[in-house]
Parts: sequence; structure tokens; C-alpha cells
Amino acid sequence: MLDKKATLVLNSILKNKETDINRIERETKLTLRQIDYSLNKINELLVDYKLMPLRMNSTLIRLTTAQFSFLRQYPSSSDYLTSYILDSEERRYFIFLILVSQYSDYIAVNDFIDLLKISKTTLMNDLKQLEHELLNYRINLLYSRKDGYYLSGEEFDIRRFLIRQIMIDFSEHHDIIYSIFFKRYLKENIDEHVQEIKEKITVISQEHRITFVENRLNEFAYFLLILKYRMKKTIPFQFKHSLEEAKEYRLAKDILSTFGLVEKNEVLYLTAWLLGQTVGNIGETSFDRMLILDIVERIVFRFELLAGIQFDDKFSVLKQLYSHIRPTYYRMLFRLPIINGLIHETKQQYKEMFFIVKETLSSIESVFGSSIPDEEIAFLTMHFSAMIQNHSNITMTHKTTAIVVCPNGIGSSAIIYTELKNIFSDMTFIGPVDYDTYFKLDTNTYDIVFSTIPNYKLLETSKPVFVVNPIMSVDEKYDIIRQVYSEIGNKHFRLPGVETVMNIVEKYATVHNAKALRRDLFKYFSNNQMSFETKHVLRLSDVIKQQYIQLNCPATTIQEAIEYAAQPLLDDGVIEKRYVEHILKHIEERQDAMLISPGISMPHTKPENGSHDVAISFVKLQEPIMFQRQKEPISCLFFLSAIDHKKHIHVMADLVKLLSDTDLFQEKLKQINDCNSFLELLTLNELEKIGYE
Repeated sequence: MLDKKATLVLNSILKNKETDINRIERETKLTLRQIDYSLNKINELLVDYKLMPLRMNSTLIRLTTAQFSFLRQYPSSSDYLTSYILDSEERRYFIFLILVSQYSDYIAVNDFIDLLKISKTTLMNDLKQLEHELLNYRINLLYSRKDGYYLSGEEFDIRRFLIRQIMIDFSEHHDIIYSIFFKRYLKENIDEHVQEIKEKITVISQEHRITFVENRLNEFAYFLLILKYRMKKTIPFQFKHSLEEAKEYRLAKDILSTFGLVEKNEVLYLTAWLLGQTVGNIGETSFDRMLILDIVERIVFRFELLAGIQFDDKFSVLKQLYSHIRPTYYRMLFRLPIINGLIHETKQQYKEMFFIVKETLSSIESVFGSSIPDEEIAFLTMHFSAMIQNHSNITMTHKTTAIVVCPNGIGSSAIIYTELKNIFSDMTFIGPVDYDTYFKLDTNTYDIVFSTIPNYKLLETSKPVFVVNPIMSVDEKYDIIRQVYSEIGNKHFRLPGVETVMNIVEKYATVHNAKALRRDLFKYFSNNQMSFETKHVLRLSDVIKQQYIQLNCPATTIQEAIEYAAQPLLDDGVIEKRYVEHILKHIEERQDAMLISPGISMPHTKPENGSHDVAISFVKLQEPIMFQRQKEPISCLFFLSAIDHKKHIHVMADLVKLLSDTDLFQEKLKQINDCNSFLELLTLNELEKIGYE
């Protein structure tokens, strides 16, 4: 009998036929003691089915073909669902599912005890904890002799909690709880129902030309199956928004009609949910197209300014962002939950980009009527990171063809696709595609498969399958490099084993911080073998030299101020004269695109117009200059020279942070009389950590 921890360990083991304890520890976040206990549970299972228990060589676990085949199929078996041991958190959610579904009109203590196979004392403790948890979401868990146990509160809050939990479970690949709920409580096979409803929704949505992200479709199917009994009881609630113009309204009406539901408020509610979960299409003349497009254009405009870049193919950027911003707008409008399982990794590995995107979005928060949550910012960070990286892709002659399968949406798909292309530059990549598309492809079109989710059906393919996180840490990159080349072979490639090196070092030396040493070895071996660059990261203080600073500029026009600011960079050979000429030629049309903050301009143009290095000059004017459409005069300029879309991102994050409080910056600037003091201001700014860290 397995539980949640043992299942986590099992999923980690099944990613490859060979794995080590350290990787399981990193992936599952379990202690070594918990892992050992879970491995014992898995071994008991194998013995029960007349198979050999797992064998470990030092920290390495190798699966036999028979073990791998059995363990891969076991989680989809009836025995697994019947014998699975629910922990306290899972039991509490199981109780919530019973109450929110309203499948039964009356639920008493004995019903819970029979279903959960626990004592009355344990049940009462679970109910008490659940009651406390639900209060945080303005939901009451109540009991009366007449009605038994039931939920009380605003219907939107109750459904919002259900949606949120479904999203969390899917993001953590822990949807087993729903299979157990259907089998033990509703006495039904959820897989059959989910597949049936997904096929119906897919057909209807194709008729309306509406596209779901694959995981959103799964969540939607589970959400409907759980709520269908509740919806049929026509619980009174009022939906205040008019959405009849949206084609999603017609889709919602058609979907609910398959369940025999026609209540208008339910159709409106489902319309709101669909608007927040389906992909936006910039080429479609929808009732809200101009509104969403205006928001997207404002975001791109502001991002280009703060990041100091100009996208060449602006339409492709607008198209990709439109697909994400449209559902984001409706999630914010209707307070629909959003779960981003990659938020921590995004903040850590793309911290400067996250900061720039956060500042970009702060200018449009008034549109949403509230601050934009970090989960949404992280998704957009992934979009922008992928778009910037794609500008520097290099075409090469490839041999191995890899396909990337990712059902999580455009942002994370683009990130992992680009990441893998950078790591395995000797391969050709197809995708990213969702599972439905993948299973329709001819297997002769690719050699290996990368997937972001451990799908058991996917593992049955004859081609090597590698499960990766959408955002990989250094040690995860090391692992995937080792696994891939061990599988497909590469006579020019040999990656040293970190654990082997650790054992040698510990044999002859005292290691004071094994964790840090292991991490640095991962980084060193992967970076050296795969030519990952470990260059010094440029900061703002690196690119503003003392000779680039002018604190008392006598310019009286914006054109003169730009020429003053450009001269030190011209003298140093950082830019060509045509770079300045291009800025001056287009200054009137691009004046808004240069205003990085009130009263502060950042003249710049594309690198191909004559830029040779990353640099910034600074000019503080003797007298502010009023320039045409600007609401307030320009008092200082940061003149930017960049050579691509990536190298100066840390520099721009520093600059955005420096100017995040314009009044404070201007106040500090008044106290600065020499170049050294200005450089000291930059250094102090860099030493201050970004707010979310």
C-alpha cells in the first residue's frame, strides 16, 4: 500500500531506469529517512507481486525491465486506487470534495468514517482543521441534525477554492485524489468520464474555434465532473457581468446543455471561467480585441523601454503575448485563481527579468483594478525570456532529432524548448507539442523525447523519454546531460560523475560543506563539458565609466543633449556616428519610447545601427528641457548602447531599480557634485537586493 510520499519517490524512480538517492531527494524534497521508508513500501509492493525488490549500489538504484514495466503500470491500476493510504491533508480535501459535489443530500459522521476508514477521533480532528482552513477562504463548514454537514458561504468563494485546489494538484502531478474520490465515493471510473467529457469539449470548442491549453482542459473536465451535481440543484447566486457577446458564452451554453443544464447564471459563470483559461487569438475579431490589444501594446512598449531593446518581429511578440494576456485579463477581472508551480524557480533563475517585467506591468495595474500577482508576472517573465533568447538562436547541422512534449502552456513550453536547444546544440528540436499532438505523430520523425510531466502512456514509447522541469537548476542540467548522452551515446562526450569525485575528495580531504561542493561540481562539469558560459554578469556600474558621466550639461535642446551624451561613447569606439544619427532621425516618433521615467530619457536604437559594446553614458542637464508631447521637462539622460537582447538585461534591471522611485533618485542626484559620488550611488543601488528576494 502506497501513500503520497511513496508515490513521489515512485514517480522520481520511473523517470529513468537508473537514478540515485540524491536526485530523488532534490526532486521530492523528502528527507533521506522518508525516502528510505518509501523505498521499503515500494519493495513490499514488488514482493507482493512476486518481483525482486529494488537493489541499490551505493546511492544508485537500477530497475530491471520487469520492475520498470510493473511499476509504470501500477499507478493506473484498480488495486492502487483501492489500497492508497490518504494522509491527513488528503483526507480533509476528500471531505471537502464530498461536500462540494452535493452528490448526497445528507452526510453524517458515520458516512465519513466508512469512506475514509478512520476512527471518530481522527475524523473530528480532520473536520476541525478543515473548518479552520476554509475560514481563510470565507467558507463555513457547518452541521445540523436536519441537513448534516454542509458548506456555507458565497458560491463564488466555494467554487474558487475548488478550482484553486484542482490547479494545485495538477501542477504538482497529484491528481490521484480525484480518481480515489470517484472510485470510493461515486463508484465511478473517472478516467472514462474525463476522456468522454474532454472529447465532447474538444469537438464543441473546435466548432467555436476556441483553444484550450492541454492542462487547462484536464482541469476543466475535472471541475465540471465534480460540480455537475451541484449545478443541477440550482444553488442561487448572481452573476453581475454581461458576457453574451463572447463566443465563449455560446461554448459554455453548448457544454452545459450536454449535462442538461440551462440556467443562465451557470452559463455566465462558465463563460467567465473559459475566458480566463482559453488561449487568446490576435487574428480574431472578438468583442474585446481592441481592449486586449491596447493592453498588450502598452506592455510591449514599456518592456522594450525598460529592457533597452527593440523587437525586430513586433507582430510575433504581440501575437504570443496576446494569447496569454487575454486570459490573464479575465482571471484578474473575475478573481479566478492562478497557480504557477514555477514561480520560485522563475524568481531565482530569471530574477532581473522578473523585476523588469514586474515594473513593466505596474504601469497598467489600473486596468485590472488591483496589483498583479507574482504568479501572473512569472508567466509573463517566461514569455519574455523565451522571446529574447530566441533572437540569438544559431542554425547548425544536426543529427539527433528530439521532440519536446509540454502540456503546461505557451510560457513554460517556450522556456524549456529554448533551454534544451541551448544545452543540446548538436540536436534538432521539434515542438513544443501537447500530448494529443504527440501521439498522432509518426515515431520515425524523432529519436528522443523530452517531457515536462511523467506521463505513463508516454513512457510506453519505443524511443528514449527524459522527464525535465520547465526551469532547470544547474544540477538538473547536469543530470539530464548525463542521462541523454548515456542513452544515445556520443564518442566525443564524457561527463565526470559528481558522486564519484565527491567520494575521491572525501577520501583524501576534509569537506566542510559537502552540499556547496557538490553544487559547484555540478556547475563546473556541466558548464565545461557543454560550453555553458560562466562570464562575469554585467552590472550598471560596469558599463557607466567615469568619463561617461556629465553632471552639468549646457544643452538647450533634446538633440544637443543626445549629442553630448553620445560623444564619450563615440570617443571610446563603443558606437559609430550612424548610431547617433539614427536616434536623431527618429527622435520625434520615438520620444515616448525613450522616456524611461518621468523627466528621464534613455536614447537608444537597435545594435545593428552601429553599436559595438554594452555601455551607458549619463548626462545631467543644467536646465530641464521641455520636449514636444512630454508632460514634464527632461532633466537627465541615460544613453544606452547594447549589442544584443540579452547581455545587458542585468544592467537594465539595475537601472530600473535605481529609477523605481524617481523622486528619490532626483533628490539624491541634487546632492551629487562629482562623478565618483555618482558611481558610488550606482554601487550602493546594486548592493540592495531586489524587493522580492
